Amino acid sequence: MNNENKICTGGCLCGARRYEFEGNPTHSGNCHCNMFKRATGGAFAVLVQARRDKLRWTKEKPDAYRSSPIATRGFCPGCGSPLFLQYDDDDLIRVTVGCSIDPKTFDRPGTTASKPVFLEPTLGPCPDAACSAEKWRLRRYGTRSN
Repeated sequence: MNNENKICTGGCLCGARRYEFEGNPTHSGNCHCNMFKRATGGAFAVLVQARRDKLRWTKEKPDAYRSSPIATRGFCPGCGSPLFLQYDDDDLIRVTVGCSIDPKTFDRPGTTASKPVFLEPTLGPCPDAACSAEKWRLRRYGTRSN
């Protein structure tokens, strides 16, 4: 099966919302903006872009809310899983990799390598995967948190 015919699937934690899209995601990235930190409860969100016309909801559609003047975010009202980000007037939708059935699906030739995007100016990314928040804070600020 070639990448254009590959079906990528995902959904929320409780299983009430499921999606699938056909084709190879054009980009993957880590968003470190404060909005995504709050929306996901994590240090960053890992996203892949899919063509909006190729994504379909195979179970119930998620709820959505206006998160900024330029975008809408989708989530499951049952379990709270964040599912997507949709910019206004954009043919692409960004789905959260953490809600995919098989995140390795997105690590294929043809997908732009994952890279940090939308870093907040006051914080940088953690320098390596083994870095704990405490070590990072100590290296960055020279102090421990209380």
